[in-house]
Amino acid sequence: MQKNYQKEYINISTEFRKSKNSKESAGKLFDLLYELEKVNRSQNEEKILSDIYSLLGFHKSAYEVYEPTADLTNRKETKKLYTLEQKAKSHANNFAIKDIRKLRKKKEPVKLLFEDFEIDENEENKNRFLLKNKDIVIFNKLVKKEKFEIYIYGESQI
Repeated sequence: MQKNYQKEYINISTEFRKSKNSKESAGKLFDLLYELEKVNRSQNEEKILSDIYSLLGFHKSAYEVYEPTADLTNRKETKKLYTLEQKAKSHANNFAIKDIRKLRKKKEPVKLLFEDFEIDENEENKNRFLLKNKDIVIFNKLVKKEKFEIYIYGESQI
């Protein structure tokens, strides 16, 4: 039995617009978005996904999803495609509403040992230590090992 995404989208988007973008309605919209991203979508469901992206401010994603499904003989869909294209160029996905539930998830900090660091081979940076093989978590953000290094002041030894 196929789920009726159209009806669910109408109810959730109406609630989202009326509640002035409340956390609960945004959460429901994101849940529907994640569900639609996982399923094998029909052309109608692609348009619903595009509408959700647009409502959340992901204009570039909305345009990329809508473009292959748009019927260019239909004037209304052509106009919508043009509008999405203009917003994708000017806004991209920069002003999108973020899923705060994902941002609040606590990332597990990585424990570092002396063995995780190596001395920089460059002679002028003899007090510089580079991280060998671990990405680390700083302020709940994942930092790639290439962007993390430690300097020791003066002639101090570890």
